[in-house]
Amino acid sequence: MLNVKFENGELVQGMGWLDLPNDPIKRVSLEIKGRKFILENYESYNYIIEKGITIIGNQQFIRNIYIMGRIKDMVKVITFNSFNNKSYEYEAEFGKEYLAGYTGQLITSEYNGRPSTGWKQGVSSLNPTYQII
Repeated sequence: MLNVKFENGELVQGMGWLDLPNDPIKRVSLEIKGRKFILENYESYNYIIEKGITIIGNQQFIRNIYIMGRIKDMVKVITFNSFNNKSYEYEAEFGKEYLAGYTGQLITSEYNGRPSTGWKQGVSSLNPTYQII
């Protein structure tokens, strides 16, 4: 479940990312399959669900979930892979080439070689933090 705490203290749980109010975000956390991923005090945030469709039965499924926090041109990316129930985290300079943390593949920007959309305003901070529990 996605949890978003805003700078004004409001806590929103389980709402779709694009349906969230346009208020500054203090913390984003994701709880899934007994794991918890937290990003706090970033200038902006993003959340992406990567889905697939089965060949037989035409059923949708979640492949990966990404939560991201950005400070200036640096992006902290935490990915949860629903196939193997593993998480991966890495940092990328926004718009620059880098080796992806769990594939070793050379790609650009923070999401599969292309800039992501849907960034939401966070809070300015010199001390962004993240936790994987």
